[in-house]
Amino acid sequence: MLFSASYRQSRAWTLVQSQDLDPGVESRVYTDFMSSLKIGALAKAAGIPIDTVRYYEKTGLLPAPRRTESGYRAYDPETVQRLHFIRNSKKMGFTLQEIAQLLELSQAGARSEVRRTAREKVRVIDQRIAELTELRQQLVQLIEECADEQHHPDCPILEALSG
Repeated sequence: MLFSASYRQSRAWTLVQSQDLDPGVESRVYTDFMSSLKIGALAKAAGIPIDTVRYYEKTGLLPAPRRTESGYRAYDPETVQRLHFIRNSKKMGFTLQEIAQLLELSQAGARSEVRRTAREKVRVIDQRIAELTELRQQLVQLIEECADEQHHPDCPILEALSG
């Protein structure tokens, strides 16, 4: 047994037994406690801030966790995997709305829809790359003009930004 003989003879032990509480590791209370994560442990395991967990819960990306009798959120260990999915999806450039859609599609097993969503994301990324490439070329041109102080007495970069 986990408790010493002196503890089992104490007033606290008598109180525990009189309340029909099971102090052992096989108890329902202990098992429920050990198979769930509080919000801080969940956030740490997922590598995100606690406020982000609350936000994802509020927006529906995370299902509402069960609550302990004392009101603490009790998350299932699988929630860490869901948070990793969300974090990795964000790194790929998906919006929270798209991530919610991907989560629904993953539960439905709709691979063709997932593939379509990913293809659309690639199209958006390619479009953004083209825009950034054009911006880069414009900025390089302005830098070269700015270096030519004889033909451009005013700074072309500042002029372009002003107008």
